[in-house]
Amino acid sequence: MNSSPFCMFAAVLTLLLQGCFLFQGEKHQEAESHDDLRLGNFSLENIVFESDRNKVLFIDLSNPDARRYSDIDYIFWPDTVKNPWRDDELSRVAKETIYRNLRGLGDSEQRTVCSSVPTVNIKIISQEYVTDGKASRPTDFYALRVRAEVSTNGQHPTSEVLTGEATAQRHTCWGTVSFSPIRPRDVYGVFSEALNRALCHAIGKQQTGVN
Repeated sequence: MNSSPFCMFAAVLTLLLQGCFLFQGEKHQEAESHDDLRLGNFSLENIVFESDRNKVLFIDLSNPDARRYSDIDYIFWPDTVKNPWRDDELSRVAKETIYRNLRGLGDSEQRTVCSSVPTVNIKIISQEYVTDGKASRPTDFYALRVRAEVSTNGQHPTSEVLTGEATAQRHTCWGTVSFSPIRPRDVYGVFSEALNRALCHAIGKQQTGVN
């Protein structure tokens, strides 16, 4: 044979590179599958606010007639922000919360297997800032109410629509040693908690057969 050491080295290097490309391709496919699994087998149709997303209803429990709408940025301290609700972050938090609740919907022990992926619609019904009205050591909280609708068979005419509604709160004690200010990022945590409860309510009604 007349093969030179250089030709043999080149052939071995070519095989190694081909193997690396195949391995990277397998890793890329694994990553895509992982992303699909992480996002869950569902479709998030929309997230809507029933009223202005940047307004909260201020409620003074000591004066029920004093209800009024205020700009949401007034409840944050010490930050001053405008329009804290970002669609990209809202969608990300919603998808993560939905996945945690819907990943078991296809289990035969929990429900009949869906003929297509579930679709989810979310409505943020209300935002409130509530105070007990005390002049000293007052206790205030921000409350968010969410409704979730899960169509078990997507847009199919026979789809069963599961609906749940729930509220979550974020407390703050102004003027006390346990003072805990509300920051813009906290609204997403409250949203996730309310959505989680709404989804649990919806799925729980389906599992128990309650309408």
